[in-house]
Amino acid sequence: MSLAESDATVKPSPEEVYQALLRALLLRKGFGLVFVQCSPAKANRLIDDVKRDLPQKVISVLTFTEPIDNLYDIVDNLSGKNKLNILFIQGLEKSLEPYIKPGYGGEGNYYNLDTVPRILSHLNQQRENFRDRFGNICFVFILPLFGIKYFIRRAPDFFDWSSGPFEIPTDQELLEREFTQIEQEVGAQKYADLTQEERNHRILQIQEWLEEPFQTPEQKLELFLQQGNLFLASDDFESALSSYNQALVIEPTNNLALSGQGSGLRFLNRYEEAVESYDKILEIQPDNYQALAERGFTLIELERYEEAIFSYDKLLESQSKIALHWVNRGYALRRLGRDQEAVESYNKALEIEPSNYNFWNQKGILLYILGSYREAIDSYDRALQLKPDFHYAWANRGHALESLANCEEAIFSYDKAIEIKPDYYPAWFHRASALCRIGRSEDGIASYDKVLEIKPDYSVACHSRALALSAIGRYEEAIEGFRKAIELTPSGSSGTSWMCLGSALRSLRRDEESLACFDKAIEVGGKYFEYFKWGGRIIPLLKLGRFREAFVSGYKCLVSFTPDIGFREWLERRTSIYIRKFGLQKLIPVWTSFLQLIGWRVRDW
Repeated sequence: MSLAESDATVKPSPEEVYQALLRALLLRKGFGLVFVQCSPAKANRLIDDVKRDLPQKVISVLTFTEPIDNLYDIVDNLSGKNKLNILFIQGLEKSLEPYIKPGYGGEGNYYNLDTVPRILSHLNQQRENFRDRFGNICFVFILPLFGIKYFIRRAPDFFDWSSGPFEIPTDQELLEREFTQIEQEVGAQKYADLTQEERNHRILQIQEWLEEPFQTPEQKLELFLQQGNLFLASDDFESALSSYNQALVIEPTNNLALSGQGSGLRFLNRYEEAVESYDKILEIQPDNYQALAERGFTLIELERYEEAIFSYDKLLESQSKIALHWVNRGYALRRLGRDQEAVESYNKALEIEPSNYNFWNQKGILLYILGSYREAIDSYDRALQLKPDFHYAWANRGHALESLANCEEAIFSYDKAIEIKPDYYPAWFHRASALCRIGRSEDGIASYDKVLEIKPDYSVACHSRALALSAIGRYEEAIEGFRKAIELTPSGSSGTSWMCLGSALRSLRRDEESLACFDKAIEVGGKYFEYFKWGGRIIPLLKLGRFREAFVSGYKCLVSFTPDIGFREWLERRTSIYIRKFGLQKLIPVWTSFLQLIGWRVRDW
């Protein structure tokens, strides 16, 4: 009777399993398939034991260290195959490992993937040929747990003819020896330095050991930690988190498990929970620099900048030579508006790592935000001296030059960024803006077209392109562009596009539509100056003879901001023109009273 037929509620001892296997092999006459689940380390000892205990059987071994696609031909080419009674097959799992994908560990959805490993497809198809050609041989497949599961789920026709599986656990002495070897192998090489195939192999190896019944809690803890690290390096964050959680069941205060748990949560964007993990570490070890660093970074993600700065300040008491900590601290300070302190933090980072081009770029961004455009350009130039193909720095340099109205040189910088990375749409966008500023609207529109080719849903580019079209009198195309921008923009942020659409329609004398657009701009709000929205309504209302509404709009326009003298004079000139143009002289007393009401000087009309 095979082990599979025994009472599942009673766990047999290793000796009982071995004796059941021996009986199955002893009684087997002719062709048969037997599956044995055990570790590769235990397999060699098992084969030696069977050879010793079944001297009457002719036994041979096939061991594979590389993947194979065809077992039938290999067996058929064996010399002396007609005299064999038992043939052990080792290492067939090597043919399955390439099909393991990251994110499918543990019980493994990889068993259910559409792709069937070629060796399993081969065995399914050749089942009858094995029986007919090798009628004297009992094939014993020795596989780890994942290999057995693969056969059950992806080669059921072949597996159905088998006995077993016989589960042979690894004894304590061998287990400890193999565990030590795994520790040394994994610890000797950084997880991220392994190929994905190597990580998959190690994950499967660890999962095999976790199935062994003689593991101590300390060994299981270490295996869960290693498994979590391998999953983390594979970007399988859910599986990594599960591994660290299982480690914490064994030892709730283990710092490595808590740190791994925090990393898994952070990569899953579960920042609040990640901070809790780091806080638990710091309760045990207040000076744990790794936990302080990770906590600070996670708090920045949560925009809890004061707390992040506290973490970095604490961290820098012992880790003041780590430039990245100064940079992250500087970023948090910048977000709080503590600009001078932020600059000092970036300077400290650059004292430590003066050749870090990314730090120079970040310092340039801060200086740009502060309006120190020339100093920002100097920082970008330092970054580009260190890395001439750094497209971000070229683009940022262009922003700073454009802010100094040096559009020609800004365009040169944008062109360099595009030359390095042709699909970097922000460089195309700002290049278009600079071209339009110097009157090269057609070229600017072509650049906006390139932006939208790369990123069709970029509403700001749609809006800016439409503005450029309006500037050269192509109002119909501009109207289409503004409508597209409105379609792509959340309703609460589309006020500017509605306003510009209204202006384009007004230029085509489509006053009713224009007025409706300005009304919509006022309705949806937005960040643009209120006087433009209200002011845009005035001319369409005057043209439509709706004078009272025009004056109400004018009032709301003027009281919504405090204009400078130049703007007042411009508005007075425009008002005088429209009074004469539309024959509104009878309204001059009302207009004069209105200007006095809001505190403006009164002129002769």
